[in-house]
Amino acid sequence: MAIVFAARGVEAIILMTPGNASSFATVVSNVNLLTVPFPSVLELATECQNLTAATTPTMHLAFIAVVTTLRKPFDHILADLSPNCVVTDAFLPWTVDVAAERGTLRLSFQGMSAFANYAFDVLGKLKPLQTLPLEAEDFVLTGLPLKIKLFKSQIDSSADTDPKKASMFASI
Repeated sequence: MAIVFAARGVEAIILMTPGNASSFATVVSNVNLLTVPFPSVLELATECQNLTAATTPTMHLAFIAVVTTLRKPFDHILADLSPNCVVTDAFLPWTVDVAAERGTLRLSFQGMSAFANYAFDVLGKLKPLQTLPLEAEDFVLTGLPLKIKLFKSQIDSSADTDPKKASMFASI
């Protein structure tokens, strides 16, 4: 989105952690990159500055918890830059409040595909791990023109048992 904005003459800045900046530096030429330090925590390797690098459930939860600590640095950057608008990832729901407190328009970027969004929504409504009989191994994703069958083993059940993860998903 920043590249599209910049191509239309809007000053665009991408805010990211140092570990992610190298991925963008060669791709983005007309957009400014600004880095914010990523907090160091025991459960995450230093290079784990995006969810793709979090390879275990423990790392996923640690990453989600650490990302919320970026709220204050994000707020300070908004205060310093006074942008007209920010575009943030839907998985950073706290940016809604920070932008609102600063009177800054906030657009949400959702990187998942339309199918993934739909499946996520249907799974949230069906709750197949809670509602299907124990002996059932699979189920059909309802409401689509094609029959899409999923297996219960493909569903991450940790959101049902981990209050932090459930809270994060509920806030999105």
